[in-house]
Parts: sequence; C-alpha cells; structure tokens
Amino acid sequence: MKEESLLLLSDLQKLINQVVLIDYTIIILGDESMVFNTGSTLLDAIVLAVVSKDPEGTYGYKITQDVREVIELSESTLYPVLRRLQKDECLSTYDKECAGRNRRYYRITEKGITQLQMYETEWINYSSKITSVFEGGITHE
Repeated sequence: MKEESLLLLSDLQKLINQVVLIDYTIIILGDESMVFNTGSTLLDAIVLAVVSKDPEGTYGYKITQDVREVIELSESTLYPVLRRLQKDECLSTYDKECAGRNRRYYRITEKGITQLQMYETEWINYSSKITSVFEGGITHE
C-alpha cells in the first residue's frame, strides 16, 4: 500500500496546477499522511478515474468509498462533483433497483473519457516537472 500511495502522490501533483483552490483537503492514506489543498478540477479527475473503472457504472456511495481509498472526502462533497460532471456531460446516470430501493448509477461518457485522458496527460507532464524540482532539476544560469 505504501508504494501505491507514493505513486499516487506523484500522480496527484500533476493536476494541482489546474486547480481552482477551494476548501477541500486531500490526505494520502497509508503509513504516512500528507495533506494538500485541492479543488474542483482535481476532484473531477479523481471521480472520473474511479467511475471509469466500471464500464457498467457505479453508485454514489461506492464512488465515495473508492475515492476515500486515496483522499478524505465526504458524501456531501462528492454529490456536487457528480452533478457538475453530469451537467458537463462527462457522466450519465441511470437508476437501478437494489434491495427494494432505487440506486442512482453513474457511468462515464465518451466526453468524460476524453476529459479523463486530457487530465491524465496533463498529470504526467506536471508531475514530472514537480519531481524534477524535488530531485534538484532546477538550475540557474
């Protein structure tokens, strides 16, 4: 888990430059906790990545639990993100009965896949730049 957490940390660094800061906190879980401020762009990317793992879609509570594997997030924070992604046509929804109740499922759309691919590309570029700074890659001439 610690190795996965470190990889995730380097991945998270990439999206941070696109973030409009708001009052969310990311906590990397594992043996060591690290706290970063984040915002809507990074949350969108994380939620799209989680939802994209299941082509049939997944429901809100499960999304919350999956996201909580890498960041601390309340359900009250998640649902506005899901609504925004649905409004932006990155997610579609459908209802399915479960134990006598309807459960809302979220599925990534083609537009959402394109957006997620852009986030992933930007994340790779950004994280490599930040990593080079941490490794002494900045030189002044």
